[in-house]
Amino acid sequence: RGIRELFEVSPSEPTKVSIPRSELEKVVRNVFEKFSKEDRSTWDLDIP
Repeated sequence: RGIRELFEVSPSEPTKVSIPRSELEKVVRNVFEKFSKEDRSTWDLDIP
């Protein structure tokens, strides 16, 4: 089973949970802020 199968939802399978965009953005922002406090030198990403 591929990873794509975990994210793709077939038309006959309605999404179980509907997350409002505002809630999703809030979660993403919280996660980003959490990682921003970590030592950036440990990151593989090149973030200015």
